[in-house]
Amino acid sequence: MKILVVEDEKGTAQVLRRGLQEDNHAVSLAHDGPSALSLAQDTQFDLVLLDVMLPGINGIQVARRFRELRQDITILMLTARDYVPDIVKGLDSGADDYVTKPFSFAVLLARIRAPERRVAEPRTHTLRSGAGDHRAARLPWDSRNPSHPGGTSLA
Repeated sequence: MKILVVEDEKGTAQVLRRGLQEDNHAVSLAHDGPSALSLAQDTQFDLVLLDVMLPGINGIQVARRFRELRQDITILMLTARDYVPDIVKGLDSGADDYVTKPFSFAVLLARIRAPERRVAEPRTHTLRSGAGDHRAARLPWDSRNPSHPGGTSLA
């Protein structure tokens, strides 16, 4: 996964980079809001770890700009601001999740994996008709082999 870490505290940014790289992520760093927005124009990131208190443009404004540019990017705020109105403001600005410092790195990694899991899980839909509701699951499909993954033909 390509992750952009936006953190003005350089020591914290390096620790995050090292830990994320050890977890097999490609990591880029930005230490202020304008640099983060500039990097995002040149690189297609999957996830942004975003501090709120940044020089130049704060994290709330950066999150809003990211949402204007790309709806599909995952934004995870990582900040010392733990006051409930700050958390609500962060989430309402476009963040998908909000983690307060200090944090557990294991929990952070789990929160990073969560959006990937939601995309990878098969989805179930309800079809409505006059005869009632019917549940349908999206099955994995290999177009080169028109059989069910278990080997049973669907034809």
